Amino acid sequence: MTRCCHPSASMAHTMTKQTLDKALTSPDFLIQLATKLKEEQEKVKELEPKAKALDDFTNVEDGLLVRDAAKILSNAGTPIKEKQLREWMADHNWIFKSGGSWRATAEHCTAGHLVMVMSQKHGVKDDGTEFAFPPTVRITRKGLALLHKRLGEIALDKALDMEAAE
Repeated sequence: MTRCCHPSASMAHTMTKQTLDKALTSPDFLIQLATKLKEEQEKVKELEPKAKALDDFTNVEDGLLVRDAAKILSNAGTPIKEKQLREWMADHNWIFKSGGSWRATAEHCTAGHLVMVMSQKHGVKDDGTEFAFPPTVRITRKGLALLHKRLGEIALDKALDMEAAE
């Protein structure tokens, strides 16, 4: 087996001796291989910026507050305010209110979209006794990517509906 060391080659990384011999003796086969390699290189060039954008988007602190996630989503082209994001998450069963504070649903915790983080701080009541703050819902990188996808789909549907109405 002969290995091709060019970093952008994927299809031609590994050629059997038989394939290499055929490429050297059959100009048509060599042209097919070269064409396939060129197509794959063009696909890589097309996908590299998208992959970098996704890396940049998801290269954030894991466990974001809803407020920070809303800012990141807005900066990434999905404009949304903290309150709107929280409402959307509640309407789509990502979070729910219990005892006056927000909680993550088990489904989205298990899926790795949300985590509940215990507060490191304590409050003090009027009588001087301390109390623990409730845990905070945090959005993971995986959850942020899914929110971006879902909210982007909604924005696209709204834009298409508006266009159709005109």
